[in-house]
Amino acid sequence: MNSIILRGRLTDTANVRVSPENNTLIARFSLAVPDKTHRNHNGDFDVDFVKIVAFNSLADTISQYTDKGSEILVTGRLHTYSYQKDERKVYMSEVIAERIEFVTNCNRPESVHIPEDDDELPFR
Repeated sequence: MNSIILRGRLTDTANVRVSPENNTLIARFSLAVPDKTHRNHNGDFDVDFVKIVAFNSLADTISQYTDKGSEILVTGRLHTYSYQKDERKVYMSEVIAERIEFVTNCNRPESVHIPEDDDELPFR
């Protein structure tokens, strides 16, 4: 099973673009997630910065209803990949969003869900 649930705040406005290969709408953003299990040397909770990717209608919703600082709950799955950079292999991990919920009350929809049978989702 590959399932992740994260609650945090957007560190910036989502970067939204359309893939030229297949016209897929893609939103990329970073979520600041407090780590309530560990404190740093100052006694503050650590924060993890997690890369999130959303596709199609979910990407559109993210672009319309969120900004820097928006608090959301993301349900998705972990995707790991690698690439070559300067003769070195670089490994990356990101969460592919499958559902979001808006935590703060800002006249936004309560949740958005992409059905499991959406054939346009990459990495399936």
